[in-house]
Amino acid sequence: MSTARAEVVLVGTANPENLGGVARLCANFAVERLWLVAPRARADDPRALVVGRMAQPLLAGARVVAT
Repeated sequence: MSTARAEVVLVGTANPENLGGVARLCANFAVERLWLVAPRARADDPRALVVGRMAQPLLAGARVVAT
C-alpha cells in the first residue's frame, strides 16, 4: 500500500497573513512541503508566524525558489 504525498506551491504570495493561513491549512491536511515561488512575503514574517502558529515547522521548512 502506498502513501499519497501532497505538496503545495504558492506563486508570488504578497500577504504574510495569507501565507500563514495557507501553511495552517496545509498542516491540518498533512501536506508535507510548502513551496514558495518568487514570494513577496517571507515565511519568517511575524504576521505569517502568528496566523500559522500551528504550522511553524512547515513555514520554517518552506522551499523558496525564484521560478
